[in-house]
Amino acid sequence: MGSAYRSSSRNASQERTWRWKDESDPEPLPPSWADGGRRESPTSEQVPVYAVQVRTGLLLEWKVKPASRKVTGAPLRERPAIRAVYVTEDATQAIVGEWDATEKSSGWVPDEDFASVLAKRPEKLDPVGPTDQQVFQRLLADLYDLGHCA
Repeated sequence: MGSAYRSSSRNASQERTWRWKDESDPEPLPPSWADGGRRESPTSEQVPVYAVQVRTGLLLEWKVKPASRKVTGAPLRERPAIRAVYVTEDATQAIVGEWDATEKSSGWVPDEDFASVLAKRPEKLDPVGPTDQQVFQRLLADLYDLGHCA
């Protein structure tokens, strides 16, 4: 899940890191991505989280000052990517995942390793506000057969 982008490379005098640049507003996950994405099976310490919303963007590689983590200069290179919001079945907790993407004539699509359902430990998830919970519950009901979504 975007591990190549989150890693940074170092040498004695410089460090490089990938940083996100939005290229779109959040949109509901396309149903074909929900149906066609990988589905991870949770262990007893994990819960399933479901992709419900995406946005496209670029991951830009920058040189940064190791001590301050401040960007120096212009981006060195860029890669298309997708950020997906994943929520629990009750839409009260969420996490964001980054995926490689490809731009096609029909728009941006995730690479084949995209997962529509992840397995995450609850302590890795963030709380979701009440307004977003309602939006995410509707998206869950539209995208996944969970039986009890609103």
